[in-house]
Amino acid sequence: MCIATITADGQLTIPSEMRRQLGISRGGQVHLECQAGTLRLTPVIDDIRAAFGLLKAKKSVSLEEMEIAIEQAVVEYYGQP
Repeated sequence: MCIATITADGQLTIPSEMRRQLGISRGGQVHLECQAGTLRLTPVIDDIRAAFGLLKAKKSVSLEEMEIAIEQAVVEYYGQP
């Protein structure tokens, strides 16, 4: 357990050991939540893997179908393949 001091501007310094444990680096973001008089700090994950499973497809398509759709979109946009 650590004790930190709030500055006159309302800023708090998270001790370096805790930042290392949480994977928070300079410029990193944290999510703050207050419940029943307790402040909870959670690092914001900025890794693309955090979005995995966020979107759901109505149906799956083959690689060939994707390539055809891309080619059609290029033709529609540029007027030629």
